[in-house]
Amino acid sequence: MNPEAVQDDPAVQNSWRHGEVIANGVQLHYVEAGNPDGELVLLLHGFPECWYSWRLQIGPLADTGRRVIALDLPGFGQSDKPAGVEAYSLDTLAADIAGCVDRLNHGRPAAALIGHDWGGSIAWTIGVLYPETARRLVVVNCPPAYALRRAWRNPKQALKSGYVFFFQIPRLPEALLRSGGFRFVDQSLEPARRRNPNGVTAEDVAYERMEMARPGALTSALNYYRALVRLTPAALRRMEQPVGVPTLLIWGDHDPYAQVELTRDLPMWATHGRVAHLPDAGHFSHQEEPERVNQLLTDFLAS
Repeated sequence: MNPEAVQDDPAVQNSWRHGEVIANGVQLHYVEAGNPDGELVLLLHGFPECWYSWRLQIGPLADTGRRVIALDLPGFGQSDKPAGVEAYSLDTLAADIAGCVDRLNHGRPAAALIGHDWGGSIAWTIGVLYPETARRLVVVNCPPAYALRRAWRNPKQALKSGYVFFFQIPRLPEALLRSGGFRFVDQSLEPARRRNPNGVTAEDVAYERMEMARPGALTSALNYYRALVRLTPAALRRMEQPVGVPTLLIWGDHDPYAQVELTRDLPMWATHGRVAHLPDAGHFSHQEEPERVNQLLTDFLAS
């Protein structure tokens, strides 16, 4: 499904509903599908994307009778873009998204959280700091923040995370990424497009690039990385405990940003966790192998 279909197809307009929710003073945009009275499944995207990164999961998950909401994270897409690095610390983001779940769920039982990349990092953090918010967690290609920070001691992982350190420079990353016409979005998604040209089209990439080009979005996105490096030892200690809810980690083994060896530590991240490796997928595995990922998701949520 391409952006034109989402925006112009009456059938899609009738079934995929756009909305906003305010949590902790931050207005967040989302796209919703499925049964309004069904179990809430909240989809949290990563960088450099928006709600649209879940376009291949929204329909199949909604078909299971659940209420599926794909969120624009703070700073991305059509959501508010708070000023300052602190607005994007994991403590703050977890509080924002936990508040979002509370508002959307109207006091009903906990939701299922599914996150990729930064969305996964937020999901891990919510699982520790706000365990009552999550009935189940699914994380796609993302370790907890404390695990990634520790992994930087390994030269191989430090090299893979080199872009994180580059993003710490004030203003220069924004200038370079803008001067390229936001083509870094195309470059980021190119491996996914090569692996699944029918599922990740040029139109899909253009939509993601358009959303990243919104005023303030680029600096907000980079502030996620700046806040990660600034996490204090005390904040990391608060997060450094295993998630207690059932957890599924989906990992594309060709991820260029994180070593597959990190997944060996899953028992330290989740007391009831299991990992599903996708040997032929990379960082954007939910878009590269959507049929396999969708089956994993529906099976896990039903268990």
